[in-house]
Amino acid sequence: MGRGGSKTKDVSLLYDIAYPDTFSFFLAVLSTIPAVLLIVAFAKRKPEASERMRKLWRSGITLMFIAAVLNIIVVFLPVVLGKAHAVHLYGWAQLGVIALILGYLFRSQHLKDAFADYPAAAEDKKKKDEKT
Repeated sequence: MGRGGSKTKDVSLLYDIAYPDTFSFFLAVLSTIPAVLLIVAFAKRKPEASERMRKLWRSGITLMFIAAVLNIIVVFLPVVLGKAHAVHLYGWAQLGVIALILGYLFRSQHLKDAFADYPAAAEDKKKKDEKT
C-alpha cells in the first residue's frame, strides 16, 4: 500500500528511455553539480553568510550556464562515443528545453539582478548608515 500502482519493481524501461547506458547516467548526475551548488548557495543566503557563499550566489548565472552546457554534452556524448546510434526523442526535447534556458540566461535582466543582490550584513548596514 502506498507504493504505487504497478506490481512490477522494474523501472529499467524508464531508465533506458532517458539514458542509453550507465555512463550517460553518470554524466547526467555530474551535470547536476552546478545546480546543487546553486541550491546550497540559496539555502545559505543570509546576511551573515560567508564570502564563499556570496561568491557562489553571485556566480549563479555562470553555474546555470555550465549546467546547461553539461546537459548538452550528456545528450550528444553517447552518440559521439558510439554508445548510441542517434539522439532519441527525449534527447531532442531536452535540447529544446536547454535552448530556452540559455536564451533566458542571456536575456533576462531580472535574473542578473537577482544574482547581484545579496542580503546585507548588520555590520554593512551600520557602516552605510554612519556614512549617510
